[in-house]
Amino acid sequence: MGLYNIAEDVGEYSNLLKQHPEVAPRLMDRLKHDIDQGRSTPGAPQENDGNVPLRGVWKDK
Repeated sequence: MGLYNIAEDVGEYSNLLKQHPEVAPRLMDRLKHDIDQGRSTPGAPQENDGNVPLRGVWKDK
């Protein structure tokens, strides 16, 4: 998993995950929520049209 400041590092050269490890679990929770809701935008939940595996995206400590 990588954490990048896209505004300052468009090429994603500098992974900031080690400097900000507290951010990754929060982002992962948000990703899981969006997948469960079937959307990342406001509105009623929707069904996902496929399986969304998260294995390998984030390793729990």
